[in-house]
Amino acid sequence: MTDSLESLPQYVRRTMTEKALRPKDVEIRSGNKIDDAYVLKILQGKSKYPSVIKLQALAKGLGVDEDELFKVARGLPLKGRYARGGEPWPGPVLAKAIAGIVSSPEMTKAVKILLALSPEKRRRLLKIIEKEAK
Repeated sequence: MTDSLESLPQYVRRTMTEKALRPKDVEIRSGNKIDDAYVLKILQGKSKYPSVIKLQALAKGLGVDEDELFKVARGLPLKGRYARGGEPWPGPVLAKAIAGIVSSPEMTKAVKILLALSPEKRRRLLKIIEKEAK
């Protein structure tokens, strides 16, 4: 696999998207060691030099390896499956999604319906869902 350079805001945004986290979720998961406003500053690129303590709290809040986050913050490329554009469904994220589907009759029904749709209909439905989620 090739090396990939990803900025800290890009990495945080991608990780939060993959794990369906909001800035407030990161704050809570960090034990309130980084607040959601600071997470937003990182996402916006307004906090260019976060402290070691803030990066440790961010790693905890995102549920990622500290060393990986520090590499990104230092501007170093990530290698392998965690590189930018890596797995669209990392193992823990996929397991959580499956558990959510299995435990909810509504989600199970929705997934069955989605699987039966044509790709074009899924794309159109996704646009509607994304608009509704805003």
